[in-house]
Amino acid sequence: MEDATMPTPWELEIHELAALKRSAARSERENIVPIRQPASEAEIVAVEKHLGLSLDLQYREFLRSSNGWGDFYIGAALFGTSELSNAALMARVAGLIDAWVEFNPNQTFPAEDFCADSAIEPRLATVSPKDVLPIGDCEFYLSIIMIGRIGSPCAGQVLHITGSAISRYRDFRAFFRHVVQVEHGANEDPNASF
Repeated sequence: MEDATMPTPWELEIHELAALKRSAARSERENIVPIRQPASEAEIVAVEKHLGLSLDLQYREFLRSSNGWGDFYIGAALFGTSELSNAALMARVAGLIDAWVEFNPNQTFPAEDFCADSAIEPRLATVSPKDVLPIGDCEFYLSIIMIGRIGSPCAGQVLHITGSAISRYRDFRAFFRHVVQVEHGANEDPNASF
């Protein structure tokens, strides 16, 4: 049984990233969206029922510590239960994914694109849009975060589309840690651009 006074690993990582973003914001005079309250088990179960699928366990654990995050990475928000339940938003993001894939003649996310995590096996690199669940996007430009659906060849992997590029991560925690590392780098060099 977890001690209620001890922070969970996700809470520690979330607070680390929040501190980095606050530090960067002070130097850039930006307003940072605060960490959201945790999702309840009932909210997570309701969104899984609404979507007709089980959420990836790492993403689910993240939601139990922060129910989404605005301006999470390169302008993209990371969805919480309210966004995942928003049919109009999910349809808009699915349309963006379909439009992106339309430019690929195989109707998949190409295997040869940049892979941020070398642990992903090449045979799992080609993914169809039906294999992923959108878990984040930016309403101002093309930046979409997706996670492989349970049972798909890319289950648990995170894919991030930015413009015409795609990055892949072994799992949600590896993606989150990548964002923390980017923020560490951004805080070390205030002139860095990402």
